Amino acid sequence: MNKKDFAIIEHAKRLLIEKGWTQGAYAQDIDGKDGFDDEGLAFFEKATRFCLVGALMCAGNCYSSSSTLDNIINRIQQDTDRDIFDWNDASDRKKEDVIALLDKLLKEGVV
Repeated sequence: MNKKDFAIIEHAKRLLIEKGWTQGAYAQDIDGKDGFDDEGLAFFEKATRFCLVGALMCAGNCYSSSSTLDNIINRIQQDTDRDIFDWNDASDRKKEDVIALLDKLLKEGVV
């Protein structure tokens, strides 16, 4: 894993821990509104919860290009054997599962 990959995954993990996790939206504000479609990346500044992809996108915006994010997302989909959105939004999914997956990637050091 290169330094950018590590930084993105670590930042995404921190966002999920400090701000919160959600399903069904890239991010939500304090009222539960998903404003990403209207405001784009600027919405992330006021977001209070992120899905796994939203957290990676927000972190990736700080560090890298979309190709790096694509590599991370592809690795997650290989590890989970599911589409990343479906995995995040599964009815039995918990925030702890998402954090554990990111920890696994950081520990393995492979993206």
